[in-house]
Amino acid sequence: MSKTAANGEQERKHLLDTVVAGGYCVGCGACAAVEGSGLAMGLNESGQYEPAVTGPAQASGLQRVCPFSDQASNETAIAQRLFGSYATWHDKLGYHLSCYAGFVQEGEFRDHGSSGGLGKWIGYELMRKGLVDAVVQVVAQPPSNSDGVLYRYAVTRDLEATKHASRSVYYPVELSEVVREMKEHEGCYAVVGVPCFIKALRLLAARDSVLAERLGFAIGLVCGHLKSTFYAEMLAWQDGIEPGALRGVDFRKKYPGATAKQKGMEFTRIQDAREVRTGDIVQKYFGTDYSLGLFKYNACDYCDDVVAETADVVVGDAWLPEYVEDGQGTNVLIVRRREVQDLIDEARAEGRLALDVLDTEAVVQSQAGGFRHRRDGLAYRLQLKDEAGDWRPTKRVAARADHLSLEGKRKFLLRLDLAEEGPGAYREARRRGSFAYFQRRIERITRDHRNGDAYWPRFVRPLRQLLRFGRRARGGVARRVRRLPFVPSTSQQPVSRSSQ
Repeated sequence: MSKTAANGEQERKHLLDTVVAGGYCVGCGACAAVEGSGLAMGLNESGQYEPAVTGPAQASGLQRVCPFSDQASNETAIAQRLFGSYATWHDKLGYHLSCYAGFVQEGEFRDHGSSGGLGKWIGYELMRKGLVDAVVQVVAQPPSNSDGVLYRYAVTRDLEATKHASRSVYYPVELSEVVREMKEHEGCYAVVGVPCFIKALRLLAARDSVLAERLGFAIGLVCGHLKSTFYAEMLAWQDGIEPGALRGVDFRKKYPGATAKQKGMEFTRIQDAREVRTGDIVQKYFGTDYSLGLFKYNACDYCDDVVAETADVVVGDAWLPEYVEDGQGTNVLIVRRREVQDLIDEARAEGRLALDVLDTEAVVQSQAGGFRHRRDGLAYRLQLKDEAGDWRPTKRVAARADHLSLEGKRKFLLRLDLAEEGPGAYREARRRGSFAYFQRRIERITRDHRNGDAYWPRFVRPLRQLLRFGRRARGGVARRVRRLPFVPSTSQQPVSRSSQ
């Protein structure tokens, strides 16, 4: 075995033993995109992409292309190299030239977009201006697709295809196949992706001169977290579409009269050899509270990048009071690269874009929940990992717990419990053929957290429940339970199961 192959095997083993085995793989496919990695991406039993070994490792440097490796450059270092010579730094937003809220006024970009249409418009405009030859973005697969995968990355090489690619997608995808296509076909590409995917592309480009030459622009998406295939399947099941029968889903359909937060859902199934569509606004479905994080990748709980700090331009939803009532949607926009700023300035002057200038604090407020989870919550989750002695990625956020109240800790622990219990509960619900079983399991977890039971040792929880029953009944049960020597006093802080 050559020295390169030996190093490759060792590095790959470390990556699999830490990032993948520890649950920090986000399924981006960067490792599998490296020629000679001996890895291929596939969906696991929880509906998430992760790498699997397909042959010997014949390439080194795998850990340096993984966005969650402890040997990869962080977002600040990457962004400083890209934008640091001319852009302004902000501790949450990274480097930026300008910030806006608004939408596309020309054409049907806003009607067909997830929000204000700016994400589609930027890719389209880069191609129209001849700055790129193609746009790499997520597209829906046809209902006839035999493998059941609903979305994939694809290369769109003409303006119409670029304009009509998918809206925001809460569904797993991976990059390895499309990265190989970019390397095999000459041209300049703009790539649309969530923060960790854009970071992965930057890391790949740093070790691959061909990809570095062809990666022309990176269009980032503000990200809450990635979802597994279970999320779409769970929602469709509530519309009577059995697991395995879903053939299409639109996560951001715009319904007349709805507000921006009332995202529309539309599901497609095949019935009597024809496509049948059903749907409603997202609030009508169980499990769609995004803050709870049902079926998210565990890696997303260990990410500190909300606004794709390594992207040239970033698009998200303007979750601000003055914009959320407009159901057509309003984007928040962060511009980092001069060429993109030139496009924006020209289009504004011509009346093709309607944009309000935002200060940085307004942009932060528009994504306040994401920053709380990925800064305050991340610090606490890192502290729990360190107390347990577990390996975890090195992050820009310092581990700590003293900044949170007990109620704050409870909120973040609930999300950890749901992330841990949700996939298994759903797999069992599918086995039983009962969505009601899954709903009961999830509601029990949220109820335990609401009542405080989740923060007590497991063997005490039934006694806590008995205690509450006794109090309600005003009987003697409560007094007897409180006298048991192994039940903590109510004056003591409950013990966190996650920190034991």
